[in-house]
Amino acid sequence: MQTQRWAPGIDLRDLFDGLVELAPKLRDARLSELDLPEDVRLHLQAMFAFDDMVALAPGERAAQIATRKLPKGVSRRLHAMLAIDGSAPVRVGGSVAETFNRICADDDELLGQSLVGTHIGTFRLLALIGQGSSSAVFRAERQTGEGLQIVALKLLRTGLYSNDAWRRFRREQAILARLRHPNIAGLIEGGVSSAGIPYIAMELVEGAPITHAARARGLSVEQRLAWFSRLCRTVAAVHAALIVHCDLKPANLFVTQNDELKVLDFGIAKRVDDVQATRTQPIALTPEYAAPEQFGPGPLTAAVDVYALGVVLGELLTGQRLVGTKRASDAVAAAINDKTTLPNGLPPRPALIRKLRGDLDAILASALADEPAMRFGSAGALADTIERYLDGHPVRTRAPSHWCCASLCTTIAVA
Repeated sequence: MQTQRWAPGIDLRDLFDGLVELAPKLRDARLSELDLPEDVRLHLQAMFAFDDMVALAPGERAAQIATRKLPKGVSRRLHAMLAIDGSAPVRVGGSVAETFNRICADDDELLGQSLVGTHIGTFRLLALIGQGSSSAVFRAERQTGEGLQIVALKLLRTGLYSNDAWRRFRREQAILARLRHPNIAGLIEGGVSSAGIPYIAMELVEGAPITHAARARGLSVEQRLAWFSRLCRTVAAVHAALIVHCDLKPANLFVTQNDELKVLDFGIAKRVDDVQATRTQPIALTPEYAAPEQFGPGPLTAAVDVYALGVVLGELLTGQRLVGTKRASDAVAAAINDKTTLPNGLPPRPALIRKLRGDLDAILASALADEPAMRFGSAGALADTIERYLDGHPVRTRAPSHWCCASLCTTIAVA
């Protein structure tokens, strides 16, 4: 087979994208067919190794590196990439190739750099809000005709090395563009900076996770349920747009100082056409709030969000995640021995146990059923039931029950 000559004008990113999805042996064979300078070949090999390891915990990374016989030049570059991944995002120049050259040339200098104070598009970055394995979120500002606009700016980081991260980032932007709801942190704009960094500018939400906000305000059981009903209605609107959030948890459910609820972070959300087929990609989830089916290869439905809502409801009503039980009253009773303090606003433990037994326990058991078909058929159905309870009407659910199963069989299952 004819050897392909290296053209200096070809971006390292283009080479990486063309090879990373291949099986390792085929990728190595294709790489050997390219007549590449040695430093470019080492860069590529380090990028492939980084893509394999970036999602692993530090100890797992070390174990992987120990089992691989990497050339010295690859190992040095890989360690630099992994070190920077664990620090604040580095300032990225005009191309990926240049970035890697700087990483390998002066690791210590790059480790101390930050994007704070620089510009991405028309936005000036003010402070790092949070970061994960593939992205970082900054508080940012820009001047508009109406004054200064403050946003949350999400930047793709390890996506510089991974096609899959690029796809997830573009999908999140597309999903946010479809969602227009007062209780969802909205998309302002998305694009790619002149330095080649993809970004999403979103509404900046300043507040606290719903569980923390309820505790800080000393909300009663009824007030917590009213907040939860509003949350369910918001999630129902997400499902109506044919989107499944897939990562509902207090950290993504904020309440502002004005008591406005905001659903955040659609980073692993799925469109209907994404979840219909059997999944082959690695699992992305928060285990404590994930439904049982999220750990398997099958398609996901709106039922995964209903399950997560049930976990959040249990936490709102008891101050703790329900572990080993689907009955909130049992969780509260079990905590008597360890003298766990109840959140502000909830009644004394004996009174809370009495309030939870019956309807609220049944609602939770239905939302947290292991089988998706045994849960509430939609977030809207869960909201309806909560509102019936608050209005003093009979709650028509005892899980499992004939009514619950019939309802679930006739309501929407997203995907």
